[in-house]
Amino acid sequence: MTIQRSDSGEGRRRHAAAHACLLVLAAAALVFAACDLKVLNPAMISDEELNDPQVLKAVITGAASDVGYAALVPGYGGLFVIGSVLTDELVATDTRVGPRTMSDGRVRDDVEEAQSWWGYAAQARWTTEAAVERARDLVPDPDADSLVATASVWAGFANRINGDAFCDAVIDGGPLEPYTVYFERAERYFTDAIAVATAAGIDTLVTAAYAGRAQSRMMLGNWAGAVADAAMVPNEFMFVINNSTAGRNLNRYWTYGRSNDGRYVVWGTPFQEWGMEWTGDRTQGDPRVIWEVRTSGNQVLIGPDGRRPWYALRKYLGTGDDVPLVRGTEMRLIEAEAALVAGDWQTAIDKINGVRDFRNATRPSTWGTNTLEHVTASSLEEAWFILMKERGIELWLEGRRLPDLRRWAVHPGKEHVPFKVVRLEAPTPNAEDDPRVSVYDVSNELCFEVSEDERLSNPNIGS
Repeated sequence: MTIQRSDSGEGRRRHAAAHACLLVLAAAALVFAACDLKVLNPAMISDEELNDPQVLKAVITGAASDVGYAALVPGYGGLFVIGSVLTDELVATDTRVGPRTMSDGRVRDDVEEAQSWWGYAAQARWTTEAAVERARDLVPDPDADSLVATASVWAGFANRINGDAFCDAVIDGGPLEPYTVYFERAERYFTDAIAVATAAGIDTLVTAAYAGRAQSRMMLGNWAGAVADAAMVPNEFMFVINNSTAGRNLNRYWTYGRSNDGRYVVWGTPFQEWGMEWTGDRTQGDPRVIWEVRTSGNQVLIGPDGRRPWYALRKYLGTGDDVPLVRGTEMRLIEAEAALVAGDWQTAIDKINGVRDFRNATRPSTWGTNTLEHVTASSLEEAWFILMKERGIELWLEGRRLPDLRRWAVHPGKEHVPFKVVRLEAPTPNAEDDPRVSVYDVSNELCFEVSEDERLSNPNIGS
């Protein structure tokens, strides 16, 4: 049961009524227990039954599925999709309260969707970490076992995703802690995964763990460690969330950003300006950001709010399209940012151009004749702008923009991050009048709040 808090008397009455309902259900449970009806749910599986090596792979697969689900599905998009709406990657035309308030820059913990964003992300962290413990208990050589390595990699990514998204950390009913706790846990799981996967000879998992640890160390400000890990990952490497056309792991970027009446649009974002319009001149704009104007006849279609135009993403063309968790080219951009932090802007530019050379050499047919030109800078400030834009374009709609903007708010500082996006509507009927404001124009920091459900049910969190 989800209980939404309200400052009104009606909200308090609903809360009290819900609490009374729970007490009635609890009392009823005691009555039925006294009658000893012995009704069992045949679908329930006890924890003891999972302590079987034959089902261990399924347990780990399910835990990995939880990570993908939390990132892409619940609350009309999961942490990745709604993170894109909260930042400057997409703008909501949706009229649902949760997604629209995030797009408007009003971060809340009490809306229904916020309970899902928090709850499923917390579940993914718990199930992956529990899978590691179970695997270590069940396999004969846990320090060289592929299943232990797999579970550890997914536990690392589950923690990294939580750290990327949330303002605070809560671990298993504990108190509010700094969000960096998630990155510290991610680093430990990735470190274990590197050791175990190396002993097991699973090169893909070794590389994925180095890449995930580089991301986590970057967010912890450990640039030397991040660069050392990034160097272990080649440009062509990618580790993804596997999605499908049916079932629970679905690419909701496609559902809400391309299908479903255009609830999240590229219109009103800097990516509209930077990208390549599919229905226009495909030699213009960056082909890593492809979008198109959806029309009916000569009329541009409008989103569900009846206001904003449907400029649809084309990066994902179905619910089965996979979404990268890490890619090798991001590692080069980590190296570039580390150089900027150290004041070496020329090395940073060289790293960025290396990414562009690689992308040109491996470009897909959708690029046509379009290629990426080399970039140049004449100052540290110019190089920072190029790096921030390049990361945005290279990693567009991959769940990386939220932690990036959070990091850049500190270094180089918000005043050096010039990106603007549409948030609130103008008091006119014309969507083009909607003001473009700083991406940091939000009600708190660029992060998801710990949900109201967690705050109300956790005695270790103060009111």
